[in-house]
Amino acid sequence: MNRDKSITDLFERMNIKYDESNPENKESHGKIERPFRTIWQRFEKPYFANSNWNKLEITLTDLNQDFQTFLKDDYNQMKHRQHNHLTRHQAWKSIQKRGGKIPMPHDAIATTAKRLERTVDSSGVFSLDNAQYEVKGLHDAKVWVFLGVFEKDKIIVMDKQDGKKYNVIPYEPNPVGKYTGHKQTIHQKTKNIAENLDIKHNLHKPTNKGNIVEFPTREKTPPEITNPLETDTYETIDQAMLAFVQICGFKLDQDIFNQVKILIQQNNLNKRFVKDLALMSYEEDKAINE
Repeated sequence: MNRDKSITDLFERMNIKYDESNPENKESHGKIERPFRTIWQRFEKPYFANSNWNKLEITLTDLNQDFQTFLKDDYNQMKHRQHNHLTRHQAWKSIQKRGGKIPMPHDAIATTAKRLERTVDSSGVFSLDNAQYEVKGLHDAKVWVFLGVFEKDKIIVMDKQDGKKYNVIPYEPNPVGKYTGHKQTIHQKTKNIAENLDIKHNLHKPTNKGNIVEFPTREKTPPEITNPLETDTYETIDQAMLAFVQICGFKLDQDIFNQVKILIQQNNLNKRFVKDLALMSYEEDKAINE
């Protein structure tokens, strides 16, 4: 598994620790491999003791039911090897009380990606597998190229210097004699206007939620993992807050700054949310000052 960097990258983003030792190494895998051997000897092997075992037919449903019965009534009622006063089932229940299982995020597999190092030239183009690709808004930079493992057509680049991500499109050069330029985006226009504004802040504070008591759950929430193929979110909260101030056009005091920061974090640093929140703050402040 260590040879597949996309899998090790996924495990690191999910904060999963795994055993890096070699398979079939009884010294390091004894606690894992020994139970499989016991199950084979006590559950599977008796099926082959039948003289006509090669003609024995059993449905998968019945086999699974038999196996569940075996685990519940036989194997898991055995004494634990390190804790003789507990059965295997009791030991498992004691572990569950200290945290329980953590489900995998539903979109975790879709974030699996290979990572390659490339250089975007001065024209915003780089080569990959005998094909050329264009990166809008990035030139002359060292980048990481992320290739979706399960989304074959998904390609994203990340600037190694500042961590910003960019979408990639196939490169199609202009015909000879034709030259094109890129118009300013709405964000760039808003940023330019905001730099010349002198506006005081007046953001609303969060409303009181009342006396609501939340009951704890035995199952932990799925961890939030970064998606290397995602370009709709900021890499860090500092980048998101800088973009907010540039769009809304005024400096925030510390209390308002912290409130905005919490809201942005709750919305996973989403660029659309940051923009909408900043523009809404700008409009409210403008209406009050008028």
